[in-house]
This record gives sequence, structure tokens and C-alpha cells, in this order.
Amino acid sequence: MFQFLNPIFLWGAVAAAVPILVHLIHRRRTRTVRFALMEFLLQSQKRKARRFKLKEWLLLAIRTAMILSLVGLGAHPVVTQAADTIGRAYPSHLAAIVDTSMSMRFTGGDGTRFDTAKAWLKSLLAPMRGTNVAVLSTEVNAAGVFSPGPEEAVRALDDLRPAYGEADVLGAFQRAFGMLRAFPGGVGGGKEILFLTDGAANGWKAFSVTRLKKVDPDVRVRVIRWGRKGGDPNVAVDRVGLAEHDAVAGMAATLRARVRNYGPADRTVPVELWTAGGAGGGAGGKIEERSVRVSAGGRTEVTFKTRIEEAGYLPGRVRIRSGGLETDDVFYFALFVRDRPRVLLVDGDPKTSLLGSETYYLMNALSPRRGLGVSPFRSRWIPARALTKKELAGTDVLVLANVAAPSRELSGALAEYVREGGGLLWLMGNQVSTERYDALLRPAGLLPARLLEVREPADRAAGEEVGAIDLRHPALRIFSGLGAASFAGSRFRRWVGMVEAPSAEVLMRLKGGAPLLVEAGLGKGRVMVFASTADRDWNDFSIRAGYLPFLHNLFLYLGCRACPGGEMPEGLAERVTVGETWTHRAKISFAGTTVSLSGPADFERVLKFSAGAGDDAGRAVVRYRAE
Repeated sequence: MFQFLNPIFLWGAVAAAVPILVHLIHRRRTRTVRFALMEFLLQSQKRKARRFKLKEWLLLAIRTAMILSLVGLGAHPVVTQAADTIGRAYPSHLAAIVDTSMSMRFTGGDGTRFDTAKAWLKSLLAPMRGTNVAVLSTEVNAAGVFSPGPEEAVRALDDLRPAYGEADVLGAFQRAFGMLRAFPGGVGGGKEILFLTDGAANGWKAFSVTRLKKVDPDVRVRVIRWGRKGGDPNVAVDRVGLAEHDAVAGMAATLRARVRNYGPADRTVPVELWTAGGAGGGAGGKIEERSVRVSAGGRTEVTFKTRIEEAGYLPGRVRIRSGGLETDDVFYFALFVRDRPRVLLVDGDPKTSLLGSETYYLMNALSPRRGLGVSPFRSRWIPARALTKKELAGTDVLVLANVAAPSRELSGALAEYVREGGGLLWLMGNQVSTERYDALLRPAGLLPARLLEVREPADRAAGEEVGAIDLRHPALRIFSGLGAASFAGSRFRRWVGMVEAPSAEVLMRLKGGAPLLVEAGLGKGRVMVFASTADRDWNDFSIRAGYLPFLHNLFLYLGCRACPGGEMPEGLAERVTVGETWTHRAKISFAGTTVSLSGPADFERVLKFSAGAGDDAGRAVVRYRAE
């Protein structure tokens, strides 16, 4: 059978019409005027004209043939044989490449394409006595060796399994040519590459003969294809995401599933959300089902809303019923549902008027979100004089707003609280003595920076704006879309000067470069200092749009005592494909501790954090290669 590897180049044949058009445009157009005395010359002129016409037609044919030749070379014509004729003249060396991409799991009447291809190849190899055979797969860097006779090749073929990724078509050809290059032989010497594939676009779209580093002309190449010529009717779930930044127990969560149609025709498919129980999922089961229509080659998004009452990991899956390729009909996910952090607000300057209180805006920010009826936090308020070691029990986030320096005994209790995983936020104000803070708290690790005197901008009425933000930080990445513009309009008229410690990070700066938010770790917990006030005494930040998301994400981050590795996770656990390496980084204090890795079909692994090196220095790291 005659076919082209790159049929798209055949459109270039249209260019062959260019010489013909040029010829027609430049044809001489004569006007006939009969002149009796010149009639005798016409006979000789006609004889000469015949020779000129023949020359012009030959020149036109050559020009047209040159263009068609270039088009043919680009289209890479090949001649293939029917499957039942292959192998009758046995080669001396045969490199058999079997497509192990996920699409080979497509089921038909006689099982999967992969099983059909293996059975066909086994029947082909059976009579090949004296032929050296190597069996290769299309996985990246998959190796193969030549074995005399078909027996060992059949055993190698039985060991192959279809993978979950795309076919490395280019790499498979290069490995096969490289293996055959070591053997002598001419065109009739019997070196051959046999490629068994379904021709799925994901693997073949990146392949071109011109990309092969070296092609051996002595090697005969044959490609056997299974699958429908116009494409397979396949619909898949290729992504599941969480609409919110994270999921909090007792609050609504929105899952978004993307459904993609890889087939040649429009399809209507049912989309189901399932949970496996736990984390408020109860006994598990189907939560909701939707029916969606997806156009050919298109994709659509399906939204599921659910309310999860308990904290922890909630395993689940989004499933469709599309038939054919069942492997991509299910998308497994693990949703981390965090408990509502317990926040203790300590007011260092309480007032009889609620509006005048230091923590008035903080309390309003932690109130229930409109329409939800529940806050993502469980908050309490006490005056500074009521703060004792007992009050720290059962607290995830401790906020000290304009509080005078605590006693040495309380400072020790605060240090112990943070080392055990608590989050501590200092907010400045007129009650803060920077000298006493620096002398008492910094040696205990309770300050991430050395505090200086109170500072003001040159134009106090105009104030200072927010300048730089560390958008990579988990507490601030919600502002990655707008950056510092998220705090537009906020003006800071006073702040405490700070010089960060070597182990600390500056997360926010004012436009003049002064640190505004500084963080450092202490044991399993974290300490932060915000250089200005929580109320409107030194700034108007508390009445700006960025204030609410800033505080919510800051408190969610600081209240991550029960989070895996002590780090604020994404709402959905990272999806790991078979063959990839999963890496999780945590605070260095978690080095030596164990972590449980779970997956579908009762998969379970117990791994241990180790101290990282290189780019991961100062962190605890755990890695696992998905097999």
C-alpha cells in the first residue's frame, strides 16, 4: 500500500499551478492581418513555430515536475504491505517496537489493542528461526537486547505492559536504528524495524523523519497500525481543581472537572463525583451526577458543590462512562480539608467603645463570610492582662495587637507554644516598647527581626504605599494576579523600623524599602511581625479591599499546626503520573518523621523525611517514584 508520512505537504502541489499560470499570462496574443504578398512566408514560419512550441511545453513540464518533486519529498512517501504478507522473507535482524502508550489500552471486540498487537507479533515471530530479535517499547529510554530465535523475544514481549503516558516515537526509532547499526548488511541483508502502533496523535504529532539523527538506508522500516482512521470516540476527564484556595471543614467547597473530547464526533456523557469516605464523606459513594455535551475536539467544565464537615484527607474520583478507553475515564484526587484554625486575639489597648478597640477590624475580618453563615476560623478575644499560659492551650494562631512586652515567664510559654507548632503574629502600636521587645523576645527566638524606632514618611499626610510582595509565599500567593496593586490605596503613616534576622524572610516591603511583614520559623511553628497597627491609628489598611484576603490567608498559613509537614497545602493534593517522581518539602524540623502515601486500589507506602541538600538545603524532603 502506498501512503505518505506527512500528507499535509501534499497541499504544496497547488504551487505546481504557478508555472502554468505564468505560461498562460505570457503567451503571445497576435492579431491576424492577411497580406497577399506574405502568404508564401507562412509555411516556413509554421515549421519554425512547431519547434518553439515543443521547447516551451518541455520547459513548462520541467518546472512543474520540480515543484511536485519537492512536495513529494516533504510528504515522505512510503510503501507498506498488508499485515498478512509481512515476515514471509525473514530478516536476519528484527527490531520490533511495540507502542506501550495509554491509548493502546483502547478496547475492541477482541480485547485491548495492546493485547491484539502482542498476539499478532507472537504469531509473526513463531516461525522466525535464525533471526535475531529485539523487542522495544515506546517508553522513554526503554532498553532492549537482541536474542537469537523467537523464544526469548516472546518472553520479553510478555513482560511489556501498557504505560499511562504518550509514546516516545522518535526515541524508539533512534534506539532501534542504533541497535541495528552494529550489524552488517545491505538492502537485501535483512535488517528491519517493525513498529506496532495505533497511531495516536499525542505520540506521533511530534515525530518527523527529518528529526532522526541518523537513518540507516540498509534498514527496512514497516509500520503496522491498529485503530480507526478518522480517530477513536474517546472522552476523558483530564483535570480536577478546587475553585477556592483551600477547603475548610464546615464550609462549602467547589470542585471543577474538565472533560475533553478527543473523538471525531460530538458526545454526551454522564459525569459523576465519588468519594471514598472519611473527612466528612461518610461511608463514601456517588455524591452527584451531571450530563454534559462535549463537541468534537472540544472540552467543557463541570462544577460540583459539596459541604465537608470533617477535617483530613478526602479521597475521591470524578468518573465518566465513555467506553473504549476506560483508563482516562476516571480522575482520582485527594482533597485536603483543613480544620478551622482556632485564633486568639489579644488586645493591648482595649477601649470602652468597640470601634475604638485595637482588634475591632480583626474581629470583623474573622466574622462569617456573607452568605455562608460560618467563619473559616474559630476566634476568641481577650485583653492583654488576661493572657496566661493556660489561654495558649487549644490555640492555633495567637495575635498580639499592640501588646506591651510580656513577662519572662509568659515569654517562655510563648516560645514553647510556637516550638510545638503554633503561629504567632505581632502587630505594632503605641503600647510597644521596641527596646523591651528586642531585649526580652529576640533572644528567645520570638522576634524574626531587630526592632528600631517608629518611623514616618516625609509626607505623613500622603503616607507610604506597599511596594514589594513575595508572591511565592503560601500566605501571599493569592495576590499573584495583581501583586502590589492588590493593596492599592493603602497608606502607612507610621511603622516600626526593622532589620530582619539572617534566618528570617521579608514577605512585604513598603515602597521606600522598609520591611512591613517579616517571618521566621521556631521549632515546628512560625513567628511573624507586622510593622504597623491592626487598626487605623497608623494606617488605613484595615478599610481597603486587600485587608480581608490578606488576614484570612495569613491566619490559615499560621494556623497550619495539623497540616502535612507543617506546610500550608494546596486544596487538592498533587497528582502524580506513573513514571514520575513525587517530591514533598517540609520544614527542616520534620526530618526523620514519617509520612503515609496513599492511592487508589488500596495503595499505601510509608516514607521518611530526610534533610535536603543543594537547592533543598534547610528543608526536609521526601521523594517517591510512582511505579
